[in-house]
Amino acid sequence: MPSPTPAEVLQASLLQHFRYHGDVYVGAQVPVVIDEDVTLTPLLVVAIGTIPDERERWSIPDEGTPELVIIDVAQAGDKPHYEKVGVRELFIVDMTKQSVKGYWLSPGGLVDTTPEESGRVGSDELRLELGFKVVDDVPTLRFFQRNGTLLETPEETETARRNRINKLIATHTDELEEQIADHEATIKR
Repeated sequence: MPSPTPAEVLQASLLQHFRYHGDVYVGAQVPVVIDEDVTLTPLLVVAIGTIPDERERWSIPDEGTPELVIIDVAQAGDKPHYEKVGVRELFIVDMTKQSVKGYWLSPGGLVDTTPEESGRVGSDELRLELGFKVVDDVPTLRFFQRNGTLLETPEETETARRNRINKLIATHTDELEEQIADHEATIKR
């Protein structure tokens, strides 16, 4: 089975994070129709305050820009298109340089955000941070909680749960073996 793409990892972690909200759409590499002449395909589209159904595209002329957050890869030239339609937040990612540039919508247009001390860029709309984490010597684009905790994918959450269970089993097995040994020693006396 091939490794998930950066878009799939980001999408999986956000879908898990927002699973109980019911009004957050998260689409990986979904075309965004800006107008009849311009369609862009960002890495990730997040729309807050909408129906989280499956869709083949996000049409701004038809659906508008409800708290729309766009994450794109090294497409800074697309910024004016997103700015024109009122995208709330835009993140431009350079995978080669392992950098994230963030913009938020102000009355004058999209304005640069200041990165956190960690180097990650905060999203007020998502209440998360976006940045790189090194996994198996490979820098990976990921979301983080504001406290710096990695936003896990469902697979990572399940793996962590299994590891906790296995650790508990091992701990209790050791304790039971000690108790059995103590009881056997008492019986032999």
